[in-house]
Amino acid sequence: IGDIYGNTAQISGSKGPGRAEFLIYNGTGWELFIKEYIGAGRPVSSEQSPVLGGNASQIPIEMLIAAHYCATVEECQFRTETNALCFSHYSWDITFQRTW
Repeated sequence: IGDIYGNTAQISGSKGPGRAEFLIYNGTGWELFIKEYIGAGRPVSSEQSPVLGGNASQIPIEMLIAAHYCATVEECQFRTETNALCFSHYSWDITFQRTW
């Protein structure tokens, strides 16, 4: 698993079967994808995650609303602009589903 900018990569399984953990710090924003599958014996492709970051301004407003950090677009914009959200304290769970 890696990010599209080449900043980080990990082998899944490091946190249990099929799992990996990436520590996200303020200022980092990763868009993860399946970079390679060693056992496949052929090229692989993957969906790409949305930006997973520690800074609320990196997180799409729709995701903030869905996670109940704010109720409306206007509230999210205000809270993001005034640093009134959980600055640098976000966790993400993402799943990549193999399709072959």
